[in-house]
Amino acid sequence: MITKYRPKNLSEFLGHDVLIGSIEKHLKNKTLPHAILISGESGCGKTTLARIIANYLGCTKGGYREINCGETGGKDKTISILDMMKYNSILSNVSVYVFDEAQGLTKDSQRALLKPIEEVKNNVYIIFCSTEPEKLDKALRGRLVHYTVGKIDDTPMYKILSHIWDSEGYNQPEKEKFLQSIIKRVDGIPREGITLLAKLRDTSIEEAKELVDGYTPENESMTIDFVRALAGVGGLSWTAIMEIYKKINSPVYSVHVITAKYFKSMFIKNPSERRSELLMLLSKIEDTPLHEEYFLSVIYLIHKEWK
Repeated sequence: MITKYRPKNLSEFLGHDVLIGSIEKHLKNKTLPHAILISGESGCGKTTLARIIANYLGCTKGGYREINCGETGGKDKTISILDMMKYNSILSNVSVYVFDEAQGLTKDSQRALLKPIEEVKNNVYIIFCSTEPEKLDKALRGRLVHYTVGKIDDTPMYKILSHIWDSEGYNQPEKEKFLQSIIKRVDGIPREGITLLAKLRDTSIEEAKELVDGYTPENESMTIDFVRALAGVGGLSWTAIMEIYKKINSPVYSVHVITAKYFKSMFIKNPSERRSELLMLLSKIEDTPLHEEYFLSVIYLIHKEWK
């Protein structure tokens, strides 16, 4: 559902009127900067906005490159990408390079990008997306035009969720109550709202109420203890960690997403080839409500890796 209802154009990117107005003006006047930084919390639409911009620029699939910096943060891979920038794509008149999770770029990689950014060709655009822009080198940030994609207000969030509810033909009653509960729970982050709404589709009314209303401060504290134990704090065995997990009396969705977000952040900060594989597994947990067996198998691998 996340992919299905991802905004396809600027008019669908709700909740950021000033930002979108500025981008539209630049596109109309053909003055869009060639080196951009889009920052914001996970799930607010940074990469989605980068893809929309690429489409408006006339970049076709053959000219679009999206690089996960948690996997390709090393200088050697960055240099290979820079080599690609020297040549025009035969499949697209415009080339767009998106460095996702850009805070994962090594210092050497960031330095290697400085000169190419200053000398970028007229038909090449470079977009950095980051949840932690302050971790980018000051010299690199100084060469980028910075856009911020933040949390959205309740009104645009309601429009997004209501559209999905009606389009998907949800047959649960009390639409208004459920949507308002979701809006309160996800705190302005669109992806979390859509994911939580997707979870409601196959639940009973009672289960749905538990899902949106059952996350208490006590359960949140227990979830934090669970995540810390997975990270090796306390040196607990896998069996002891599972005992903590079983005691958490909160929606499974919330526990899964919090766990995935934490370890994604840690792996991006401390990358390795093995962890790049785990990052992909964590992204699936964060983006889509999955079976508990899958979640437990992934976090078992993470526990072994983090120890």
